[in-house]
Amino acid sequence: MSFLYHSYHSFKGRGYVVSFPDLPGCLSQGETEKEALKNAEDAKREWLKAALKEGISIPLPKSICQQ
Repeated sequence: MSFLYHSYHSFKGRGYVVSFPDLPGCLSQGETEKEALKNAEDAKREWLKAALKEGISIPLPKSICQQ
């Protein structure tokens, strides 16, 4: 089963920040938008792996309208 988690991208001074509102504390950054997005995919994967390992409930993605 596959889910789409929405992300927010923003430029912060000297780089980009990407966060996943449905995954508390899951965020990443990079000097370029491309790097930030790649790092964000890594962060999301690791967040989900850690949640499974620790028995943390993984929230279902909300629609953009619900956020």
